[in-house]
Amino acid sequence: MPVYGVIDVGSNAIKLKVARCEAPATIETLCDEREAVRLGVGVFRGKPISRETVRAAAAVLTRFEKLFESHGVKQYRAVATSAMREAPNRHSVIEEIRERTGISLEVISGSEEARLIQVGTSLDVNAAQGSVLFIDVGGGSCEISVREGGDLKDLCSLALGAVRLTENFVSSDPISSDDHRKLKDYIYSELRNNVGMMARRSYELAIGTAGTINAICESIVAQRELYPSSTASAVRYASVSSFHRRLRQMKLEDRKELPGMASNRADIIVAGAAVLKYIMKTFHLEAIRPSKRGLRDGVLLDLLLRHTRDTRLEREFHRARRDALVRFGDRFAVPRAHTDHVTHLALRLFDQLPSLHKLGEHERGLLEAAGLLHEVGRAVNYGSMHKHSYYIIRNAELTGFTQDEIAMIANVARYHRRSDPSMKHENYAALSPRQRSVVRWLAGILRVADGLDRHHDARVRDLHVRVTPKSILLDLDNEYEAELEIWSSQRKAGLLEEVAERVVEYREKAAPERKVHTQPPSTAVKH
Repeated sequence: MPVYGVIDVGSNAIKLKVARCEAPATIETLCDEREAVRLGVGVFRGKPISRETVRAAAAVLTRFEKLFESHGVKQYRAVATSAMREAPNRHSVIEEIRERTGISLEVISGSEEARLIQVGTSLDVNAAQGSVLFIDVGGGSCEISVREGGDLKDLCSLALGAVRLTENFVSSDPISSDDHRKLKDYIYSELRNNVGMMARRSYELAIGTAGTINAICESIVAQRELYPSSTASAVRYASVSSFHRRLRQMKLEDRKELPGMASNRADIIVAGAAVLKYIMKTFHLEAIRPSKRGLRDGVLLDLLLRHTRDTRLEREFHRARRDALVRFGDRFAVPRAHTDHVTHLALRLFDQLPSLHKLGEHERGLLEAAGLLHEVGRAVNYGSMHKHSYYIIRNAELTGFTQDEIAMIANVARYHRRSDPSMKHENYAALSPRQRSVVRWLAGILRVADGLDRHHDARVRDLHVRVTPKSILLDLDNEYEAELEIWSSQRKAGLLEEVAERVVEYREKAAPERKVHTQPPSTAVKH
């Protein structure tokens, strides 16, 4: 059974998990480690990560890399969250850590963090439980997501981490009334601006994850005489509110002595409890169930999906990604019927050319994403739509995709029209040789598919491909005459013809005879 590894470089600690698994139901944890390294110190006030902190992080990661070796880990992901997202010197820190340890850190977006937390925590949730709210209070950020009937419905990432809020709002011990008022106002402002629709729903279950929430819940449950209504599986809002009120009046040394309270969390627990209390109040939650699962479990399942063939998990992952892409496209008012149909045609073409492109499911997913989003740039300007699409996608937080994948999706969308990929373009030159090759294939396919829906009415319903040593023949299933579609697609076929080393030919369904259209690669023009 394969062994996978996960490293979570957070704002408050660096954590490791090693597990043996072939499917979600067979996960066996072999190693679970946590080292307190506060990368977030100073970062949330605009300061860089210090040299001392970088050295400490590198030392921990070196030990973790040795643990990977000892357990025979072949596949792993090392993700970094809010502190690294916001650090002014993040690029140099990532490079130094890579040089010192050999570990390449992947900085994930807030929305991707929220999705992965929900995926990991859902291992303990039955899909039949209906609407479930997930809350994760980390060091730098707070992730909230909604799951209904097993499907991810909504998510957001808020600047409400316990380390961040402690640095910015707690200036005395115990916290002063004035500081607490400012802290409370800030938390409510973040919630008001980001969770309006989510907060108006009702939930069958609310689950809290990450160290801060677990520390609060464990301390409450350990003091049963003070909070008799709360249990390990259901911590009541009244208990959280009362506990928060007590924390506000206690000095740090007294907080360290609280039952169930880890001493290295006592300094940030006041802000953390405030976040949990005001979230529960905003969402009208009577209770929350603490969970030990979270980001690392979600990353582990993501790894499992990428390296095994768990059909159920794969379907769920694909559905969540596609739903998020559609929601993102809707924000920019893309012509959904057109982008959906172009994506359909592009995937049909991709699926029938495996002997030429030699790409797999991973690249197919990138093509699908680029197809769904290739026109987001028209919200800015139609003439330079492709360039604006690149910028919008490249700077987006696309659920379920890594930063490298987002860069490739953005490039494919960039080259769906007009100029071919060129090393003169900074966005393309920044890719690796392998990535550039994939982008050329996917962009070439997308261009042909886009041309085949020139009328935006799906008149070319489907296509069937026949590959010969000299040509790619597209046999079109068109409901109406498709002269304009064929003309448009021919004008854009040059890139595909170049990478495939074959001319693209078209045959439309038209009575009384079928017409064959061909254009030499040398005369194809950009559109």
